[in-house]
Amino acid sequence: MHIWNALGIDPSSDSSVIKRAYAKQLKLHHPEEDPEGYQRLREAYDQALRQAKQQSNRSVNRIVSEEEVEQQESQHVSVSNRIMILPEQDHVPRSPEHQLDEFMGKVKMIYNTFISRIDTDYWLELMNDDVMWNVNLQRSVYERMLNFLESHPYLPRSVWQLLEGSFRWKEKAQEDRDLFSKRYPNVFIYALEDQQYATSLRYSFLADAGNIDYDAFLHYRVMALRALKDHDLQTAEEMLNKACEVFPSDPDLLRLQGEFYFRTDDLNRALIAFDHCIRIAPDDMDSYFYRSRIYYKQDKLVDAIQDLDYLLSKMPENLDMLSLLGKCYIKLGQLNQARESYHRILDIHSNDIEALVYLADFERSTIKQKSFGQSEELEPTDEMELQLSAQPPLLALFAKIKELLFKLAKLF
Repeated sequence: MHIWNALGIDPSSDSSVIKRAYAKQLKLHHPEEDPEGYQRLREAYDQALRQAKQQSNRSVNRIVSEEEVEQQESQHVSVSNRIMILPEQDHVPRSPEHQLDEFMGKVKMIYNTFISRIDTDYWLELMNDDVMWNVNLQRSVYERMLNFLESHPYLPRSVWQLLEGSFRWKEKAQEDRDLFSKRYPNVFIYALEDQQYATSLRYSFLADAGNIDYDAFLHYRVMALRALKDHDLQTAEEMLNKACEVFPSDPDLLRLQGEFYFRTDDLNRALIAFDHCIRIAPDDMDSYFYRSRIYYKQDKLVDAIQDLDYLLSKMPENLDMLSLLGKCYIKLGQLNQARESYHRILDIHSNDIEALVYLADFERSTIKQKSFGQSEELEPTDEMELQLSAQPPLLALFAKIKELLFKLAKLF
């Protein structure tokens, strides 16, 4: 009975009722926001449909048997009456190839219409097509879909998750991961290897983009993303420029532009890109964080703190944001606020080396101030400012190690 609890309905053999219930619950258990809940819902949905299909087949068989009995008991029925009945029962079955072509036609229609392409409901309906339940066609459907998606991979993460739930590419890839990745590199990247990264770019903002070449834009955008990941700035710049020629107002593209300019130390252009992105997508947390880092580099510390306070109200345990907040307060000479930031880091991660080193340095600075009869609340001396602005040797070494580890992580 747990499958019906998951779907939120009473037991039913009506597939349309099951599908509507699933669509309703899908809004509560979105694949991106609640993957575990979505997995439970999907399993319940699949099981409910299988039971409905089996019940339907039993009903059909029972009806056929009853009709045969009636025909045997009704030998007096005239030939003319039988001829009248035959046209209603006469049904020429479609060939398997015709059924497959019809199914793939639906796939292409959904994909080629951008609004339907990004809507999981259309793909959900497709995954419940009769072809998907035909055991004799399953292998052919699997191969045709795999080949189609390899050349048409530009789908939101939620759609990829839905398709993976139906076709189970992960299980297939486990047989020979290298062979699968070479033969189907796009499916491998989007659905298996690096889904969180490759499908992190959003599609909803493109719904109102007008008459553009969607696939060209999406190709350039994801290539720019991957080039930035690989630190290939020349390719990243080329792909970003091409994407801008197609549709320059996509917030994810603006964020990638801002990241590119940030890495090339063109802070003014980076700031323009992130500002534009935030105007279009006010909830883009990455853009706020990049902007706060730019403000920090430009010594616009009050602006940086304002952005960081906003971010930490949404993500209070983000260590990178807390660390940058502490550095901003250090530059301002507000040591109590800096201490608070680093203590918050230690409350979350008690062995954070950066926080431990800074707090140890604060303690040494406080002792030094007291030995000269200074109050910690007074403006620091020139010597103290130099000490606070320079990283302790251990921290500088740690920062280099951290940066190296980050680069290595990017490579793999």
